[in-house]
Parts: sequence; C-alpha cells; structure tokens
Amino acid sequence: MVAAVEDDHHALPTTMAAHALRADNWHVHHLGADLPAKEILAFCRNCDLDVVVLSMTNPMVRSRADALASRIQKAGTPTLVGGPGKSLDELLELARLALK
Repeated sequence: MVAAVEDDHHALPTTMAAHALRADNWHVHHLGADLPAKEILAFCRNCDLDVVVLSMTNPMVRSRADALASRIQKAGTPTLVGGPGKSLDELLELARLALK
C-alpha cells in the first residue's frame, strides 16, 4: 500500500512509488496523497498487507508520518517512510528487505 498522510498534497511521489513497486512485480494499493491517518489505519486493518509505504514530501508532516508508521508497525506490518532525497531503487531494496 502506498499513500501520503494528511497535508502532504503531492501525489506524484506516491504515483512514482506505486509504479516502481508494480514494475518490481508487487501488487500495489495506491491510495494517493493527503489521507487522514484514520483512513490509512482502517485500510491497513482491513487488508492483508506485506508492506506499507508512506510518501513524505512536506517536512511539516514528518512527525505525523513517523507516528503513523510506528502505529502500523506495532500492528505487525512493516512500514517505510519516504522523503526528499530518497530514491526509488532504495524503496525497492527496503521493500524487499521488509519481507525477510
């Protein structure tokens, strides 16, 4: 699953992450940008996910994205938080490692 938290309005990074994962043969739920944490958490609870990717382009939401990632991980799903300067190759490597 790929999404960006509320107040992170940039949909292009979530789209790029979703496309990169699909090209690497992942089945991806692309939820898009600017989603409230409760919606992301509900989706995670209702789906059997291997990994969650939270895109983060707005530095003002970094703490919110990290807090959400922590909640998702505590529920048992590996979660990655992207950010400026992170590459798609790095995303793919970390996603593969999350399965081990």
